[in-house]
Amino acid sequence: YVRAAEHGLTPLSTVERKSTYQEADSYSGPNYSNIDTPFSLVDACLFSQLVDLKDKLPDSSLAQKSYSQLWVDLRRCVDRCHRDGVIKLEVAKDPSRYIIYDPNIFPMLDGFRRSGRKVFLLTNSLW
Repeated sequence: YVRAAEHGLTPLSTVERKSTYQEADSYSGPNYSNIDTPFSLVDACLFSQLVDLKDKLPDSSLAQKSYSQLWVDLRRCVDRCHRDGVIKLEVAKDPSRYIIYDPNIFPMLDGFRRSGRKVFLLTNSLW
């Protein structure tokens, strides 16, 4: 069930939403992308903005591309930024600008240790 939907940054009306997303067993396959991690939320936000820009600038180079191709191009660019380290390098210059300190993290991890739980923490951070 799709409760709310947007095309770019424009909310779809109930009629548009129901005609676009009719009842289905699954929303998977090449026309769908799972948005289920904080990383994928960034992709969804960027894609929404590209769709909006494509629709508002019909004479632009974006207008020549399909929505599917915009997604492929976006994913390629985001993957490249992660692969070549450009994002990590920028964050490393001023971590406090991008990383929000949570004072509850250390007590939580210590509580896990004291209770005998085993914790595996995996990160790709520089620290």
